[in-house]
Amino acid sequence: MEEKVLISGICPACKSQLNFDDYDRQYKLVVCPSCKNVFQIEKAKQLQEGILNSKEEVDNEESEDKYISLSYGAKQLKSGRISSYYCFITHEKLNLTKKVVADYPELLTIKIESQVNAYERQWKELEKIARAKDSSLNAEKEIEEHENLLKDSLRKVIRIDWKNYLKNEEFDIPEPEFNVPEPTEKDSLPKRNLLESIFSGYREKREIERSEYLKELNKEWKTAKELYKKNLEIWQKNKDKFEKEQNDWNESIEKQKELYEKGEKDGIETFYNYLLKDSIYPAKFPENIEVEYHEEEKALIVEYELPDLEDVPKFKGEKYVKSTGRTEQIELSESARESLYDKILYIIPIRTLHEIFNNDEFNNISSVAFNGFVDTLDKATGKTKIVYIMSLFVKKEDFLDLNLAEIDPKACFRGLKGIASSKLSQLAPIAPIMNMSREDRRFREGHDVMENVDDTVNVASMDWEEFEHLVREVFSKEFGEAGMEVKVTQSSRDLGVDAVAFDPDPLRGGKIIIQAKRYTNTVKVESVRALYGIMQDEGAMKGIIVTTSDYGPDAYKFAQGKPITLINGNNLLAMLEKYGHKAKIDLREAKKIMNQN
Repeated sequence: MEEKVLISGICPACKSQLNFDDYDRQYKLVVCPSCKNVFQIEKAKQLQEGILNSKEEVDNEESEDKYISLSYGAKQLKSGRISSYYCFITHEKLNLTKKVVADYPELLTIKIESQVNAYERQWKELEKIARAKDSSLNAEKEIEEHENLLKDSLRKVIRIDWKNYLKNEEFDIPEPEFNVPEPTEKDSLPKRNLLESIFSGYREKREIERSEYLKELNKEWKTAKELYKKNLEIWQKNKDKFEKEQNDWNESIEKQKELYEKGEKDGIETFYNYLLKDSIYPAKFPENIEVEYHEEEKALIVEYELPDLEDVPKFKGEKYVKSTGRTEQIELSESARESLYDKILYIIPIRTLHEIFNNDEFNNISSVAFNGFVDTLDKATGKTKIVYIMSLFVKKEDFLDLNLAEIDPKACFRGLKGIASSKLSQLAPIAPIMNMSREDRRFREGHDVMENVDDTVNVASMDWEEFEHLVREVFSKEFGEAGMEVKVTQSSRDLGVDAVAFDPDPLRGGKIIIQAKRYTNTVKVESVRALYGIMQDEGAMKGIIVTTSDYGPDAYKFAQGKPITLINGNNLLAMLEKYGHKAKIDLREAKKIMNQN
């Protein structure tokens, strides 16, 4: 016969010491043989362990489920015999209470478990229904936010504050410290003692030891001092570089502000690039915008990447399915989603024109050409392609005559003689009304450097401007076969761009940002992050960093999965050799030359 496991406890009523058989149910009840009180085994165990201290706590404490409480007892006859056992089960969240009765404690335990499980099923079902309702409300709110993109911009007009683009960061690397005083005779060992005053020979020996010790101490101190000076010099160079880059950036922003206020091309293009990219749209929408200003006509051309169909809401709500006990998302019908997509796309050019004309405080804009394109997957080739699907040209006076609060965006677009296919979701290509030229005043004439490069030239010690021209020349050869053009920027206007490659192909075309870093130290992840930000500001399809050194692990990790290519010193030498020029990169030699200068 299998031996039963005994569990000790104390009766909550009469405090009698009790022993119970093993139990396997959560709500198992027993009867005290002394006072006939009904209680759970777990309560008796807790009381013995000092967890519960009063009858009230035992009778009214919640079960393991924080929403359920049990209150139980027994019906006792005059003879002292118990005729039945009962329990009041309360679910606080459902606000329900039920009494269950049984002839035996074991049967009552089963009934309690059954009722508790029923309550729990009911509560979980209500929770799922509530979650589905909340999800539906959120979905409806999301759709409403997309539909109200124009109304929202009318309520809250964006403004540009040039101060927001200034960098005022502190150099966060602490200055090296050296607080070790120069050693003196007091620091010498061994220390003087009484025997030295008695024995002269012993004293002389100790003086020699102290002298040698002090020499060694001074030698170590001087070595540490030299290391500190080198570290301080490196720190100061890094600090000066950080501050110079920040000052250069801030000066360039102030310069762009000045040019904008004067109505000059560079300033106006910078202003409207910032303005349109500061306009808040749903998170999934792309942020690829380019602008070009024509001074004579006072015309602004906007190249705007529109959202794809996959970027707009797919679901309109959620429902609870009683038969499965699960929630399911309710999809928008194909026609409803395409209708929402069309509405959003007709809103974007109207909203963009409103933001441009409403911020033209110096009357620099007489007309705007808006070209909307989609960067989408061509299922025939499996490659992405650029498709222009909307184009609009509007004069300022015609646009300002509109009552935007009452318009229908599609009808307005058509009324302004905009060009688009009847169903935008089909991405039917159109020819833009006014194309953007690829002229950029930041650029300067390039000159050939590569012909002077051979195995005696240390690329890492080249003049930085010559290095930029070398990088331009390498990529001109690299991209030349594809019909791409590479230009070098003027250092006072580059805003973090050293060269730009343009691909004129109407399908795959776009801008590639190139940065040339003639470094002797590892390029850190911050530089790669900065490039990624510049790519977004410039609306570039790709970014490339070329360095004479290499990149840290964090830099490679950050670039992974992004349209960023990191070219290190070895890669650059290989590219040079590909075009018949065998050069070298000696970072130590370059460091010495730079330190001398």
